[in-house]
Amino acid sequence: MTAPKVSSGERLFQTYWKMLAPAGLPEPTHDESKPVTGRRWRLDFAWPEAKVGVEVQGGVYGGKRQGHTRPAKYHKDVEKLNACQEHGWVVLWTTPQMLAKDPAQFVGLVARIVKSRLDKKGENDDKS
Repeated sequence: MTAPKVSSGERLFQTYWKMLAPAGLPEPTHDESKPVTGRRWRLDFAWPEAKVGVEVQGGVYGGKRQGHTRPAKYHKDVEKLNACQEHGWVVLWTTPQMLAKDPAQFVGLVARIVKSRLDKKGENDDKS
C-alpha cells in the first residue's frame, strides 16, 4: 500500500508542530485510519491516546471542483467530524492560510488540548 500524499497544508502543520510544540508531547500520527463507529476514518493528524485530531482543510477557496468545497466531500467531512465527536474525539480544523497567519496560536491550541486530555487520561488511569 502506498503512503498517502502529503498536502502543502499538512507539510506546513508538520513543520510548525516540530518548531513550536512544547517538549514532552507525543508526535501525531499522520493520515492513519482510526476506527470510529465501526468505520475507519482518516484524520490528517491524530493523537489517538488523547483522542485529538487535526484536519487541514485544503481547497477551501478553489472552484467548485476543488477539495473541501465540493458538496459530497464537505458532507463526508461533516459526517466524520460528528462521528469522531460522538466517540469522544476533539477534531480541530484549520486551513493553510490560518496556519501561515498565526502558527503559534493554532499549534498552542492543539498542544494545550492534547496535554489536557493526556493529563486527564493519566489521572483516570491512576484511579483504576
